Amino acid sequence: MNVEGTKITLEDCLHARESSWVFACTHRGRPCVLKIDSRSVDLSQLCNEHDVLQHLGDIEGVPTLEAFETTATASMSVLSPRGVTLANCSTLSPDRLEAVCRAVVHVLQMVHKRGFVHADICPDNIIITPCGGVCVIDWGVSRRCGTLTVFAGRRAFASDTRLACLVDGQPRSLLPHDDFEALLHTRDSLLGRSRRTYNFPLTAETTAILLSHEE
Repeated sequence: MNVEGTKITLEDCLHARESSWVFACTHRGRPCVLKIDSRSVDLSQLCNEHDVLQHLGDIEGVPTLEAFETTATASMSVLSPRGVTLANCSTLSPDRLEAVCRAVVHVLQMVHKRGFVHADICPDNIIITPCGGVCVIDWGVSRRCGTLTVFAGRRAFASDTRLACLVDGQPRSLLPHDDFEALLHTRDSLLGRSRRTYNFPLTAETTAILLSHEE
């Protein structure tokens, strides 16, 4: 998104913490990473991309992506980092898969607290990096929580609510539950389990419990 008077295109939020936000962006045509520290601005006042860009204005000396190293075990990225997607992890053990899914729950929890839903959680959008980290990619279709839409993401992993939108064409609110249900369908698919129905609200806590449930 561009705002008149700025030369920064904000692409995605890599990390959302209480003390700072880190964004992937494009500055004068170059891929960059920006960090907004709570010491310079009240992060609670940055409600959307427009607010962020208005705060940033035209910034010089933005570090390049090559100079940026993440220390988190799980991160959000619109860029495709080196690594392998869950869709291509044929030798992943059930225990390792559970750990990966728990890392994704942590990412989703941060995103949901900021008021957004990923809307397309699936094996192709979860990457295990060479150092063993977990990265959630493809945030291009993310929406604000509560957005009325018929969008469903990948049908094989979409929540029952999202699939119902495709059947009757009626928009429904996009909610955090949809992300968590898609993650559980992702896990079950990779374990060779049949699709399940979740008739109760899914939160980070209930999803974590379901991920550890042995059958």
